[in-house]
Amino acid sequence: MDNHAERCVRSCYECQIVSQPSVPEPMVRTDFPEAPWEAIAVDLLGPLLDGRSILVVVDYYSRYFETAILRSTVTTKVIEVLEDIFARYGLPKSLRADNGPQFAASEFKEFLDVNNIELIQTIPLWPQANGEVERQNRTFLKTLKIAHAQKKDLKRELNKFLIAYRSTPHQTTGATPAELMFKRKIRTKLPELDPVPRKELEENIRDRDKFRKEKGKEYADMKLCAKGSDVNVGDAVLQQKKHDKLTPTYDPEPYKVVEKTGSQVVVQSPDGAKKYKRSVAHTKKFVTREQPGETTNTDTGIQTGTKTNSHTEDIIHEDTNKAENTDILRRSGRVQKAPDKFQDYVVE
Repeated sequence: MDNHAERCVRSCYECQIVSQPSVPEPMVRTDFPEAPWEAIAVDLLGPLLDGRSILVVVDYYSRYFETAILRSTVTTKVIEVLEDIFARYGLPKSLRADNGPQFAASEFKEFLDVNNIELIQTIPLWPQANGEVERQNRTFLKTLKIAHAQKKDLKRELNKFLIAYRSTPHQTTGATPAELMFKRKIRTKLPELDPVPRKELEENIRDRDKFRKEKGKEYADMKLCAKGSDVNVGDAVLQQKKHDKLTPTYDPEPYKVVEKTGSQVVVQSPDGAKKYKRSVAHTKKFVTREQPGETTNTDTGIQTGTKTNSHTEDIIHEDTNKAENTDILRRSGRVQKAPDKFQDYVVE
């Protein structure tokens, strides 16, 4: 009976489309690259109040990042800036970007193909997948807000921030971004100490990077109550599509999962015309209500159809007979014995 009730509640259609979103899957951390400028991430920050945007490029190995202020964010302008950056540091092996129109354009993909650079596009509507550059943007944005509040020149304040950031030891690696990028420390106004030997430094940063990532993953998974998703290829799922407070949490029409890679799924629309790439956290497995005669609990040996009904009726009749016999037998069956004080008397 409990299983029937639970199944009935879980398969409530109206409840499913307005229910709370699913908990995310356990975090998957990015592997530490083998060398500087081997794997980079790109993102656009903005638009700012004056209409300009900032292109941010982060190196996964050193955490060194480059910036460029743009008045236009069209694909050709983004490619022009990246060509200038690549001319200084060389071509990376992979580039991670979101699904913005500049990075999803065929012209941008052709530019990367010509330069033999692998494009890794993150899951739509899931900024955590490009976490390194998103985290840098959060730090970077504080400087921009201060410059705007004090009405200072944005370009000059940006350069001050960059030299301070590049010459400060990173919390994860324990070394400065400039030192890991160029194998030397850049000179600043602060006095310098003797540098750590290069070989010892590389061993330390790999251990520190792994430790910090594992610690961050453990904390995030515990805070978000993360657990593995039960969504698989072929399942019917509900997809998040919320626009305002009155819109249901999930699209009322179930979608079909046609592909799954890690925490990323590709779902197909009900009419089969469109496919969407989403994080598995943006979907919820659709539970259908079972039709009469279907098996609901195979573990208890209960069968379907007429046999189940006849078996249930036999149990009911048996219980009824027991109840009737219990009503007729009102006196206890134990041996009754008079108290010792009545041994010298005849008691009827």
